[in-house]
Amino acid sequence: SAPLQLLNLSSHLYSFIPTTIIPLNSKFLWMDLGQPERLFLPFLPNFGIPVLTILVVITSYLSTKMTPAPTGDGQGAQMTKMMGIYMPLLMGYLAYTYASGLALYFVASNLLGIIQNMTMGRMNLKELFSFKFPWKKS
Repeated sequence: SAPLQLLNLSSHLYSFIPTTIIPLNSKFLWMDLGQPERLFLPFLPNFGIPVLTILVVITSYLSTKMTPAPTGDGQGAQMTKMMGIYMPLLMGYLAYTYASGLALYFVASNLLGIIQNMTMGRMNLKELFSFKFPWKKS
């Protein structure tokens, strides 16, 4: 297989690096990182729950809510509000369609961004969990 051939080539080129540190297994928890992620439960054998997709949408939404939005009613502010809704949905679609390694990266990146914003004091919990429709004036 191709990964094994690359491993053999790298062991000849980089003999000072032990080859045991390079993982050839693409499994992580219940996921095959090269395939779209679905969790199949015994009582739902024909339906796989896309757990990472759900986590990507939630963490992406929280991450976009934490970024400072432009003030005012201008076109830029409206566009930013709409992107706050459409971006998590787009990232969720990508996580649902493509390999679960990408979805795992999205979740890890979003969580680290949320933790970073929390430690920098940019987080207002009341504003974070309030949902306003961008097309309604408040």
